[in-house]
Amino acid sequence: MQVNFLKLFYVFLGCSGGQKQRINLARAVYAEKDIFLLDDPLSAVDAQVARIIFSRCIKDKLKGKTILLVTHGIQVCIFNPHSTEHYG
Repeated sequence: MQVNFLKLFYVFLGCSGGQKQRINLARAVYAEKDIFLLDDPLSAVDAQVARIIFSRCIKDKLKGKTILLVTHGIQVCIFNPHSTEHYG
């Protein structure tokens, strides 16, 4: 199957900031790397979506991976494999 990357690029340009964030995060997770640098991936989504992305994607799908999460959001959880602390 041949993918038309130009068409996908134009579709991507029409996405909102939150949609672009979710697409890029999904691409990173799909890459199945060992180390993830996440530069404020929850900044362009509302609080409810941020909680879902954080719990289902960052905590579950990236479990056992090294994650450096940089964010301005104080509502984001800081966690390690043994405990979870909530701030905010």
